[in-house]
Amino acid sequence: MDNNKAIEILSKIVRKEPINQEEHSFINEWQNENSINQQIYIFVTTKTSIDSLPDSRIDYQTIYNRIKESIDKNEQLSIEEPARSRRKTYSLSNLWKYAAVFFFGIISAATAIYLIPSGNSQAISEITVPKGSVSEIILPDSSIVTINSNSKLSYANDFLTGKRVVNLEGEAFFKVKKQLNGNEFTVCSKGTSIVVKGTEFNVQAYQDTPSIEATLVKGSIIFCADKKSIPLKPNQQLTYDTGNQKAVVRQVNVADTEWRNGKYTFREISLKEIVPIFNRIYNTNIVIDKATEDIVFSGYIDRKNPMTHSLDVISLTTGTHYQIINDTIYIKQ
Repeated sequence: MDNNKAIEILSKIVRKEPINQEEHSFINEWQNENSINQQIYIFVTTKTSIDSLPDSRIDYQTIYNRIKESIDKNEQLSIEEPARSRRKTYSLSNLWKYAAVFFFGIISAATAIYLIPSGNSQAISEITVPKGSVSEIILPDSSIVTINSNSKLSYANDFLTGKRVVNLEGEAFFKVKKQLNGNEFTVCSKGTSIVVKGTEFNVQAYQDTPSIEATLVKGSIIFCADKKSIPLKPNQQLTYDTGNQKAVVRQVNVADTEWRNGKYTFREISLKEIVPIFNRIYNTNIVIDKATEDIVFSGYIDRKNPMTHSLDVISLTTGTHYQIINDTIYIKQ
């Protein structure tokens, strides 16, 4: 595809100028063409520092210079236009003064990061992590977020100047940096919010489950929903049912949040509950019969192990059997 056209569109995105549907389709196709284009897109649109990018084959500095030349050219044209027709332009150096995104291992071409312009020219950064992957990002305020598989995180690009608000679908672990000005950090999900100032906590809020879980590791958070505000202390987990709007708080082992390191600990959980978790971990499809749904499993799974190893652990522990046919795993007694 035409790399020069891609550079022109990317320079528009950096300047926060709206792009039309044709340009939007082109840049999506271009970035999905190969992993190198994807990394260039991430570098340009998400304020990523050069040192954090994994592929040394890419001359990021040259790309930076080409886009800056395109922006400078447009800025010069803007100066020559009548004042009423001038576009607002932004310095590239200002847009890239924050570290932003890096991933465990090689960036997957399936992981999508977009800037989405809205009607008021306010852009949104959105990170989507597919099944079978885990990604870590650094937000503009230096807070670190580890995003689990099949999850999506988004935030407005005025994150530092406005309120520090992120929207989550799925699961993520947050290490929030405390701000000297006391600016609070808020996680919004499924009609609820979690307010913090500086802490470490986990939030699980997948769209295919009726509940939200917030687990506090360090510091303090306040869970807000249905006009209720519930404070949590370290080693406490809140489970909120979005259906009946009831919340339950209990003491937990914070090792349960070690999924970000590939480690999953299950304590007396039914196979029916394990299936969606397993599907997210290994990007697979499991089918279980009614007779096995309520069988309880307690044990440990490491995402770094092959899928069949984890299936063997579940099978040996629960007395069930599994069979892999094409891309589907069938579990039965």
